[in-house]
Amino acid sequence: LPVGQGLFSSGMLTNSTGSLQFRWVYDCGTTSSKKHVEESLAKYKREQFPNDSNPTIDMVVISHCDWDHICGMVSLLETFAVRTLVLPYMPLWQRLLVAFANGVDTQQPAMTFYTDPVTFILGAGSRQRIDRIVFVSASRPRQSDQPPVGGGDDNPGGLSLEGRFIPESDLDV
Repeated sequence: LPVGQGLFSSGMLTNSTGSLQFRWVYDCGTTSSKKHVEESLAKYKREQFPNDSNPTIDMVVISHCDWDHICGMVSLLETFAVRTLVLPYMPLWQRLLVAFANGVDTQQPAMTFYTDPVTFILGAGSRQRIDRIVFVSASRPRQSDQPPVGGGDDNPGGLSLEGRFIPESDLDV
């Protein structure tokens, strides 16, 4: 779905019988009017979940934290439950550089996304539900770039940020 620069991509994978579906969204933002994001989310909901009172997206991926990739996240989370949210891991100092480069003022509510993305996302939307948040490093991280486990400024509430890959052959589907 084109939104502004086309930064709301979505898709669905199904098995051959159509009984198993996996819906994904990649980025959710625009450089143009926010109404384009909201119209695209409404269209996506109408087309993909016509009679679903609790529409759920299996995976939402945010490629990077530029505002034109994330400004529609609150609207998305108000509309859909999300099983897995994938965010780029960046230390606080890098997130602040991105915020300032995007012209985000320290007094704007959006600054909370950059200073504490988990708290921002968990507080977004009145009906949102996210089962899992996964942070992914852009490259092999240095030890000093690893998210703290058990609390700290980059990990409020001491959420476990560890992940592991499970081959499809090991899944009971």
